[in-house]
Amino acid sequence: MIPWPAGGIADLRGRFIGDRLAKALGQPVVIDNRAGADATIGAYAVAKSRPDGYTVLFGSNIDQAIALAVHRDLPYEPLRDFAPVIVWGRSHLLLVANPSVPARDAKEFFAWLKASRDAPAYSSGGNAHAAHLAGVMLQERLGTQLLHVPYKGAAPALAAVVSGEVSFGFDYVATSLPMIEAGRLRPIVVMGPRRLPLLPNVPAADEVGLENVHAYTSGGFFVPAGTPLPVVRRLQVEFEKILTSKDLTEQVAFAGVDFDIKTGNELTDFIRSEQTKWGNLVKSAGIKSD
Repeated sequence: MIPWPAGGIADLRGRFIGDRLAKALGQPVVIDNRAGADATIGAYAVAKSRPDGYTVLFGSNIDQAIALAVHRDLPYEPLRDFAPVIVWGRSHLLLVANPSVPARDAKEFFAWLKASRDAPAYSSGGNAHAAHLAGVMLQERLGTQLLHVPYKGAAPALAAVVSGEVSFGFDYVATSLPMIEAGRLRPIVVMGPRRLPLLPNVPAADEVGLENVHAYTSGGFFVPAGTPLPVVRRLQVEFEKILTSKDLTEQVAFAGVDFDIKTGNELTDFIRSEQTKWGNLVKSAGIKSD
């Protein structure tokens, strides 16, 4: 179950992994895209499914942590209704600006933000999405006002930056790179601790005074609570083999994924820490569901 539309980053990675899981298990793996409500529709469908290991969620910190803070009526409780199998890493966002913005680098961009008479507008794929929260963190760190403009998905949000409807936004390098190479977007800073191989000249947040201002989505796999432990362990073993295979690690690491595989108690602790981190941010910013 992929709780995002077909054709996006999560869908492409999910299908790539699903193909390899089918070969490992010797049976078909069917991809079900069930998007909507900040990934909670697909997540809930898995939470209420039979706990037999045949329904697996390709989840993230969005449905396992951020949604818990944003949606008061969330129909599931992540640590109660899911058995986490594995988390494999983080995809950090890239701050990109329309070329009309009078800033060539991070220092000039931050100065422009602070000097702007009106709050500069930035786009996101929706309320409480990773890009929205990236803007909130940037605003808090710089002590300036920004105008958040939500769109219905990451693709139209990025298109808004390219067209100049908004001044800047946050996106993943894999999808923004073609526009950067065409000169239609200007990369400013990676919202993470390290530079990206695809853009080696673009600084990381920690290099430009944004220490620990890290915006990302994490990828992982979850099954319904009550799934027999031997089944969970078998899935964990197979996923770990796939996720550490050379063809996958080279492909996604180059595109900006920081691998950090977590299983067992370490995984549960990680989810709790993500719930605390994003919950505090959502609360301090007063973000609520649409």
